[in-house]
Amino acid sequence: MNKRARRALDTWKCPIDQWCFSSADSITLSKPDGKTNDRVIIRIQPKKENEERGVVRMRFGDRVLSFKVEKPEKKMIGERKRLGYDPTRKINVYSSSKKTKTVNFKLRLNELLCHGFLGIFNPLQFSMHWTERITNINTLFIWKITKTFESIWLVSRTDDAFSVTEKTLKFLLEDVTADKADLDLRCTTEGFKYVTSREQVSKIKKLVLWKSDFLQFDNFIHNLNRPYLKCAVPSWRAINVILKEWINGDNDVIVDLALNEINNAFMNEAVAFEGIETTPTAFNDDQLEERTGMSHSYWDRNDKLDIERTRDSRKATLFLQRGCITLFVWTDDALEKIRNSTGPRYRFVAVEN
Repeated sequence: MNKRARRALDTWKCPIDQWCFSSADSITLSKPDGKTNDRVIIRIQPKKENEERGVVRMRFGDRVLSFKVEKPEKKMIGERKRLGYDPTRKINVYSSSKKTKTVNFKLRLNELLCHGFLGIFNPLQFSMHWTERITNINTLFIWKITKTFESIWLVSRTDDAFSVTEKTLKFLLEDVTADKADLDLRCTTEGFKYVTSREQVSKIKKLVLWKSDFLQFDNFIHNLNRPYLKCAVPSWRAINVILKEWINGDNDVIVDLALNEINNAFMNEAVAFEGIETTPTAFNDDQLEERTGMSHSYWDRNDKLDIERTRDSRKATLFLQRGCITLFVWTDDALEKIRNSTGPRYRFVAVEN
């Protein structure tokens, strides 16, 4: 279908701002409208006998699903009414399968529903909140719908990370687009080490890796293609090597880099800064707050140091916390921002060597 025909078809669909999948046996489609929220609530329920009035049946291959559109049974009163919560309609999905409550069945049913309702609704944004245990990330139907997200949170509620293959790991880190992604992953491909490529900037703007045993830390800075990264690092010695790589390198992609010692051990400055020249930061608390977005009320002046890149004297400020060193690079944009800031709270502080 060409773009013109697709646009014409979309004009006949009901526009929806948010399509939310939930493991609580429901899908919510919402469209803000002034002071109230028009919502289509789709609930998955057991099949009811003699339920014919207002029922619409949809066929997906050899599977038939029944839908009933009905008004809310109870009027909104009190606090819910005052806050403008006004679901104007809901759709009950009746399924005769005995596996209705299983996770895989719910995932499959949500996928079938999505294919059907995408012909009726035109959502601007998808969201998925699934709290039940999922053993295989590949089974998530959301990847078939979209690979672009505002945020992704793939974190297990237990101590066990999501087990993924090399192929799935590459898919998540290279094919998915997101403003921010928190990923708790463990690669099951024996001996695999993931190496980023500087040829293409990451599609994930801010990436948090709760585990990183699959990362290749040799030439880490040289290969890093992510502006914002927070990850675990095997030791303070490895952190020392990474800091030296930045000082002696030429990577202009990195903006913020948070390095967590894998055991969350207390700061070992003797090892972390061995052979590295540091100075007390030349930026005041207000400038650092502007740069980092963190309140200076939590800082200790002794926990902030500056380092300088050999090639072009580019500065970076290091924040030292228990088990973590965060590197904030003073890019041209960051320096220009504090130079142009008005008011007495923004000023440079000179530090004599």
